[in-house]
Amino acid sequence: MNVLDGIAMRFAMASLNELLDVYDPWGELLLKSVKDFAPDVAYIHNLHDGFSLRFVKKLRRMGIPCVAMFHDLWPLCARYNLAEEGWKLCRAPSFIKCLRCRRDIPHQLRLPGRHVVIREFLKRYLNKIVVPSRFAKKCLINAGYPEEIIKVIPNGVDPGLFKPPSGKSKLFTVLYVGRPSYKKGVFHLIKACAKLVRKKQELELMIVGGPIYERLKIYASKLGFIKLTGVLPYSNLPAMYQRAHVYVQPSLIHDNFPLTVLEALASANPIIAARVGGLREQVGRAGFLVKPGDVNELANAIEILYSNEDLRKRLAIEARRRAEVFFDIKKTAKMHLRVLEELAMT
Repeated sequence: MNVLDGIAMRFAMASLNELLDVYDPWGELLLKSVKDFAPDVAYIHNLHDGFSLRFVKKLRRMGIPCVAMFHDLWPLCARYNLAEEGWKLCRAPSFIKCLRCRRDIPHQLRLPGRHVVIREFLKRYLNKIVVPSRFAKKCLINAGYPEEIIKVIPNGVDPGLFKPPSGKSKLFTVLYVGRPSYKKGVFHLIKACAKLVRKKQELELMIVGGPIYERLKIYASKLGFIKLTGVLPYSNLPAMYQRAHVYVQPSLIHDNFPLTVLEALASANPIIAARVGGLREQVGRAGFLVKPGDVNELANAIEILYSNEDLRKRLAIEARRRAEVFFDIKKTAKMHLRVLEELAMT
């Protein structure tokens, strides 16, 4: 029995087919629809989630150009995040390095050289790979993917749905949205906020998302300043961001390009994020980047924003500007369309 994010899981020995996602019965059914539809190009969103590599191979043999979007680093790492011991970046996967990670998800790491097989397959059958960050592109290039097939298109946000509030909560509110797991740095965030509360600073920490682990419930009960909402309908999220004075993404893993950060930017939230993955590309000058896992540095950043309203206002203006200029979903959608049009015409 293995435990991941507080959840007990039982794994069976995986075959080569399961390891590489080379067979998917749903993909076989989809192929019939593809033949009937006869598309000019296939855009595969998150290849590892619902589509098999075998499916891509068949599309190419039908003469259909293929584009795949990678929101994470699945082709390089079975943990999706390239995080080594101490959350350092695994800059180039190798047989030995992958063996060291077996304890986390052993069912996907029976064959540590999986990333090499996947790379050669994707290089052969994909026309284009789209990634949301320069960080991800660099990781793929370092792992042997040709630069010319990789296109960076950032994730987008709707600035009409997520927008600045007319007013804020009276109580200083720190917000986190997402899976409240250890690897996302949530418990470090709790400890940072607790340090400020001990200094008599009044604040609340809103944790939106689930599942709510037992350890989180214990913290919330003992500390008093934590509010756990669990999973909320998407329509409720804009109000959560509008209530917040600061949004924190304290990840310990190499997050690629979280939508939650974009939603916070569009909502004019100053951002505090860990200096990992693609987060620095999102934050820019709209907040602070801190060392991952450093509770003191995180607490200091929150305290600066807690005590400086003028700074919060300046960062809020910059946050909204970044969302409108760089991450407006209408602009990013046009970038995707240009990639599809170019392939369809070749």
